Amino acid sequence: MENKNIIMLKHHIMSNRKSNPFYINQIDNNDNIEDYIFVDATKRCKEWSGLSPMKLGPVTGADGATSKTFEEFYQCSKVYPSMDTNGMPNEKYYEWRNYWYQQDLTTKSAKELRHPQYNAHPNSPNEHYEHSDCVYAIYYDEDQNKLLTSSDYAFTRKMTYLKGYAKLVVETPEYKKLKELVNSGAKIAILDFDVYNYLSDNGKTKAFESYIAKCKKNKVEPKRTLEDYLNIKTMKDVLNCNFMLAGHGFVLKALLQDDLEVVDGKIIDNLGIF
Repeated sequence: MENKNIIMLKHHIMSNRKSNPFYINQIDNNDNIEDYIFVDATKRCKEWSGLSPMKLGPVTGADGATSKTFEEFYQCSKVYPSMDTNGMPNEKYYEWRNYWYQQDLTTKSAKELRHPQYNAHPNSPNEHYEHSDCVYAIYYDEDQNKLLTSSDYAFTRKMTYLKGYAKLVVETPEYKKLKELVNSGAKIAILDFDVYNYLSDNGKTKAFESYIAKCKKNKVEPKRTLEDYLNIKTMKDVLNCNFMLAGHGFVLKALLQDDLEVVDGKIIDNLGIF
């Protein structure tokens, strides 16, 4: 159900102008950036900020704890080494999670909100983790009606981030406005920091080049090839990919092209990804 009128563009940190070569270089050579309506799905854009996971919430989890934003709800589903005891989250995890659940979006930077593991809990001032230090994530299994854990990044991202974001965003006026634009036949470019244009070899090549640059900066040997990136061809590939980020912009596109639907609070999976 691919809608090629909807493309994903990685957001430039300083600009969302169509004339920026950063965006032009992410589309096919025979495509025209001027044909697209830019939808900045980050919290930076007043018109569309309601699409941002940093603006959605509050969210109450299966254990009754409530996070002020969906972004924190998702980020705090991740468990780091000192927060684990024999494969289960320990008291320290819940203390850390509950602290971050209550942080005010208006007093915290985007980096703090998206990366709570970087920022010490008052009771652990010297403890910081990288995303790669995550040992597993907690997710709610609707069929079993209980909380489970998994170290499969793509799987837990789908179970928590994809499902949770989809259920919340479809109720927003911004999403309904965006759906009307898509239904009208308009060409839409969704801007998000954690996406890439999987419909274009140019877009995927730019994503690969960014990966290589990051490897060089961190002085590590690349594990992925350009072919790995070029082989991502469908939304199903995107959402099942374990080595690439898949931000909320991809969930928006999946919803807008009916790969996923939300009916009576339940996710209808037309892609076969669950």
